[in-house]
Amino acid sequence: SAESLLERAVVTPGALRLMRRFWPGPLTLVLRAAGGGTVGMRVPRHDLALSLLRETGPLWTTSANRSGEAEAMTADEAAAALPDLDAVLDGGRAPGGVPSTVVDLSGARPVLLREGAIPAAQLQL
Repeated sequence: SAESLLERAVVTPGALRLMRRFWPGPLTLVLRAAGGGTVGMRVPRHDLALSLLRETGPLWTTSANRSGEAEAMTADEAAAALPDLDAVLDGGRAPGGVPSTVVDLSGARPVLLREGAIPAAQLQL
């Protein structure tokens, strides 16, 4: 729910605009965490993930690959890439193949950290 998101991060008007326009979808937002530091948040466009999020609320998870390595597209690939995971949820082969766009909104100005599935021009930062 939106309320549980607000308990975990500082959601600015700019962040809210991007959430409404691109979530669910391939946009990761780095926000100031409610307790200090930063947190990356994303709502994927994937039926199984969305069903799980509706039941649980926000989840603290990791990407299915280590930074700089190839994306894991299946549960088996994710388990092989990250052997210390407690669990891997198999929702079939991941759609896409292009990583999410990552925008840091934790500071005074937005910073595009990675241009991915959403082109920078569409973000209107």
